[in-house]
Amino acid sequence: MQEEVNNTLVEEAKAHLRITWSDEDDSVKKLIQRAMNVLRNLIHSSLEFEENEAARQLLFDCCRYIRNNSFEYFQQNFIAEIQTLQAIEMTKEAEQSAES
Repeated sequence: MQEEVNNTLVEEAKAHLRITWSDEDDSVKKLIQRAMNVLRNLIHSSLEFEENEAARQLLFDCCRYIRNNSFEYFQQNFIAEIQTLQAIEMTKEAEQSAES
């Protein structure tokens, strides 16, 4: 099931991708959904993009790589950012488990 992408995220992604027209809004939404799935598989299944600035930036970078047909280079070029977010999400999960 595809997650609904809010319009604010679409507009931010379009600005990041330098898309000023609205003809591609549906394509941008699909691009965002694909990038969200990629990042949630790499980092953590509950990764949130609206509140987390680092996750949102990585989302936009992933969108850029996918759009430019360079996705195969994304993980190697952003490994430090991916690992940092993995550590943050694992720490959050451990803290939540300890509180339970």
